[in-house]
Amino acid sequence: MDPSVNIEHIFLNLLEGGEISAEELKILHAWLESNPDEAEKYADFREIWALASVPENMAESECREGYRQLEKRLRAKRWPVIRMEKQRRLRVPVLAAAVIAGMVIAIGALHLWDSRIIRKERFVVEVPAGSRSVTILPDGTKVTLNGDSKISYDQGYGRSNRNVDLSGEGYFEVVHNARHTFSVCAAGAMVAAHGTVFNVKAYPEDPSVETTLVKGSVSIEIPGHRKERMFLKPSEQFTWLKPVVADDSDKGRVLISKGIDTERYTSWISGRLIIQSELLADLSLRLERKYDVEISFEEQDLKNLRFTGVLEDETIEQVLEVLKITSNLDFKISGREIVLFSCRKTP
Repeated sequence: MDPSVNIEHIFLNLLEGGEISAEELKILHAWLESNPDEAEKYADFREIWALASVPENMAESECREGYRQLEKRLRAKRWPVIRMEKQRRLRVPVLAAAVIAGMVIAIGALHLWDSRIIRKERFVVEVPAGSRSVTILPDGTKVTLNGDSKISYDQGYGRSNRNVDLSGEGYFEVVHNARHTFSVCAAGAMVAAHGTVFNVKAYPEDPSVETTLVKGSVSIEIPGHRKERMFLKPSEQFTWLKPVVADDSDKGRVLISKGIDTERYTSWISGRLIIQSELLADLSLRLERKYDVEISFEEQDLKNLRFTGVLEDETIEQVLEVLKITSNLDFKISGREIVLFSCRKTP
C-alpha cells in the first residue's frame, strides 16, 4: 500500500460521518481484507465508537453498570485498560485520538468512565426510497443498499458472528474471515458466504427473493423448505417464489438460473436500471424505489405491458414520456403520486 496513504485519517473521517472518496473507500476495504486481525480490532473499535453517542442525560447507575460490563469483557480479552477517572465524559474526538493512534500497530481498549452502557440493541442502516447508500460493516464488508432498504446487525457482529438481516435490496462485497461465516437473513432465506460478491433482493412486498452471485460462492437455505443447502456459482441466480398460502402446505418454489448476465441485476448500484422484457407491474415497483414515487393503475391490464431499455440519469417525467411514446398509455402526476391509464381513457 502507498505509504503516503493515511488509513487512520480515512477511518476516522468515515466514523465521524464525513465524506470519503470512492478511492479512499476502496483503499480501506482492501486494507481490512488484507489484515484480518486488524479487521477484528476495527470491529471492536466500531462498537466503542457507536456507543460514544449515548445521550448526556443517561442515568449515572446505567453508566456505571455499562462500564463494569465493558471492563469485564475487555479484561477477558487481556487487553490493556485505559481509565479516564478524572474526566466524567470523554468527548468523541478525544476518544478517537486515543484509540485510533494505536489501532494499526496494536489496538488497546478504551474505557469510558461513567459514560458508557452496553445495550443489547441492533445497529440499523436504513435507506429511503429514491436513494442509494454505501456502508462499511465492522469487519470491513462493503454493503450498497438500494432505495427503501435496510440492514441490521447486533453488537457482536465482527467478533462472535457476522449475521445481518436484510429488508429490501443489498449488494455485498464480503471480506473473508475463516472464523465467522458471513450470512444474510432475507425474508426467511439464509444466504451464507465467504469472501464473496453477491446481490440479494428481498423486498417484503415482492413475490420472490433473489440472490445473484457475481464472484465466489454462496450457499442458501430456506428453513422448512428442504434440508440440504443449495450452492451457487458465479453468474448463477437463486429465486425463491414465496408461498402463496401462509401455512405448512405451501413452501414456495425454488429456481436456479445459470449463465445469467449479472449486470442486469446489479447495475442499480451505479444508478442504472437494465430492463429486459419486464412487466410494467414489476417495473413500476423499481421506479417507485428509484424515484420515491407511488404508482397506481387505472386499468389493471396495463400491468401486463412489457418494456425493454436502460435507465440512467433520466427524471421520472422523462421515463414516463418514453413509456407513453412506446405504448398505449398516458400518465398524470400529482406530487409523489402517479396514475397510469390507457390513452383511450382520462382519469
